[in-house]
Amino acid sequence: MNSDSTLGFRRFRSKLGELSRLYWFHFINSEAGVAHAKTLNQNEALVPQLTIEFPPSMFSLTASEYVAISDEIINRTRLYLLMVCSANLESYLHEVTFAYLASIGHAVNPTKLDEVGEALGNPILGFSSIPKPLAYAEKLFGVDLSPHRAEWNNFYKLRCAVAHSGGVMTARSKKELSSMKNIQLHGHIGISWGELSKAFKSADKIVAIIDEKLRGKEIKLAEILRELTFLKGENNFPNEADVWEFLHENYGLTNIKQPFRKEIMLQIYGKLI
Repeated sequence: MNSDSTLGFRRFRSKLGELSRLYWFHFINSEAGVAHAKTLNQNEALVPQLTIEFPPSMFSLTASEYVAISDEIINRTRLYLLMVCSANLESYLHEVTFAYLASIGHAVNPTKLDEVGEALGNPILGFSSIPKPLAYAEKLFGVDLSPHRAEWNNFYKLRCAVAHSGGVMTARSKKELSSMKNIQLHGHIGISWGELSKAFKSADKIVAIIDEKLRGKEIKLAEILRELTFLKGENNFPNEADVWEFLHENYGLTNIKQPFRKEIMLQIYGKLI
């Protein structure tokens, strides 16, 4: 990771790492649970055979039934994680678009764009989606996101299957997810680790390509000014003497140059240095 990388890029990478950690935690627990369930009486309810405090009526499967559906459950879990990854990518696009437009002079203040900035940013900032904003991002930032954009057009359809139908194959989903013909109507949709991993890597590539093109001191300053403005009034907002340590601890900033310091002191604390 380049030292000039945007805060948005660093934040996205951190979220992606946490998603991966979350997935493997669930996967390991699933594998361990199945291995233990196989040692129990297969025809009896699972929960009473475990040394946990849990109302048996909340989970009535037998040990054999638990083992039988474990693969389906972890596949569905992967699909839910895909939805979170999609949300993280969408958030990144919003953050970097605002910071980029602010950094090239289209900000009224650290948290508001001017009319031109709003117009330029609307195809991304005005949408809660991935496909169209990605297509516009290529033009706005002057980057080539193919084939990752095409991959995320498909991943986004899966994301919508979770968000709009709870991961259940509806009549509409059947039309939109033509590659999943094997799943019956009202059946549960899931994806493999290979598919989830591909989505993670593709999203990371998109963010890395944009970051490589945009990263620099100007856009990072716009990000920091926005963050500090949002934090004003909070109990843990740093005073001017502690702000540099605060930026280092929370955002990893080091060797902050004098022009950067001047802008922060002026716009956040109203002081000239």
